[in-house]
Amino acid sequence: MEQTKMNDFKKIELTFEGKDYNCCYLGNIDLLSQIDFAFLCPSKCPGNIIIKARELAFEWLKKELTVAGGFHSPVERQVVNVLMKGSQPIVICLAVPLENMSVPETWKKGILEERILVITPIRKTDAQRPTQELCDIRDKFVTKLAAKIYIPYVDEHATIAELYKRLKQEGKLIFSEI
Repeated sequence: MEQTKMNDFKKIELTFEGKDYNCCYLGNIDLLSQIDFAFLCPSKCPGNIIIKARELAFEWLKKELTVAGGFHSPVERQVVNVLMKGSQPIVICLAVPLENMSVPETWKKGILEERILVITPIRKTDAQRPTQELCDIRDKFVTKLAAKIYIPYVDEHATIAELYKRLKQEGKLIFSEI
């Protein structure tokens, strides 16, 4: 297997529903066609949701399902940490530009094995750190990558609530509690 430098990211333009996303990525871009569903969860949620999401992540690991997500909130980080223990593909969508990203050691092996794709619709000119606006862009992007979206919890006041309502109308949700 050819060794890839973690700063040797590539660029690709993706179009969803007439909107162009100029993305940067590291890893196997072909994983985009293998996504079983996307996982999103707000930063604040009840403890029982955290436990349930972690338990489900172990089920997804056993079934070798390909999951896409931002994996930024505490619950999302718990899920991706579980998924990293397996060998199934994972698509990690960032709310920061790759140009400024220090790729975590836990991701590097999966990227080199071509089972992890790190992709972002956020360009260097947008910001250096994740803001709520950039996280919203990333979350909308994640929902475009998958036909089905798993959101374990949405508080009606959470920033993800509007996105949740749209996904519910589109019939893309596979599970949620509100």
